[in-house]
Amino acid sequence: PNVIKVGNEFWMYYSCSSGGSRNSCIALATATSPSGPFTYKGIVIQTSNSTASNMNAIDACVEYDGDGNMWMAYGSFFGGIRVVQLNKNTGFVKTAGDEGTLIASRPSSIDNGAMEGPIIRYHDGYYYLFVSYDNLLGPERNGGGSYHIRVGRSRTINGEYVDQDGVSMKQAGETTGYKLTANYKFNNSTGWWAVGHCDVYQDPDNGKWFYASHARINGNENAPYSYI
Repeated sequence: PNVIKVGNEFWMYYSCSSGGSRNSCIALATATSPSGPFTYKGIVIQTSNSTASNMNAIDACVEYDGDGNMWMAYGSFFGGIRVVQLNKNTGFVKTAGDEGTLIASRPSSIDNGAMEGPIIRYHDGYYYLFVSYDNLLGPERNGGGSYHIRVGRSRTINGEYVDQDGVSMKQAGETTGYKLTANYKFNNSTGWWAVGHCDVYQDPDNGKWFYASHARINGNENAPYSYI
């Protein structure tokens, strides 16, 4: 889920999905406290296995542009990542039926197009797109827990996002995007795997930026940890 404060309310965008398919939706619920109770308001965007664009409506991230307009980035495997403008008064898609603009994708030949969990944050003239690449599976299964974060940036919230070499995130190859996290282990200490699906936020008191995500100790699929 992604929770933002709007006026005196807290809006929660959350995913409902059948695993491994595009039968998914992002719904909105609101509350007067971040701890709830939240009241369901409706479906913001919905996809299915027959959606022509191949989009998958999960992993919402809401951000404002420099003019105060509200946008939602979303998506995953299958159709990549899009950003769509929302009605900032209602929290729903501004134009009915609009799936937004494609801003990042990978070909299906590379780890089945594995890309998900978009986060967009503005800093010093640029919008930064953080996305999770690759696979969550542990080392005992195919994929090796190669999940990690890569970053691109754009002057406008709806793209075009490019990496440090100027390569478009819409044509992401194996190494497209600035690699921010990776599996690691020092000597005989605990190893960290699948460091991804992040959020990025700025402390309003001191201006420092923080990264938070999950990780797994030594690739153990049953041992998730928060990581900051």
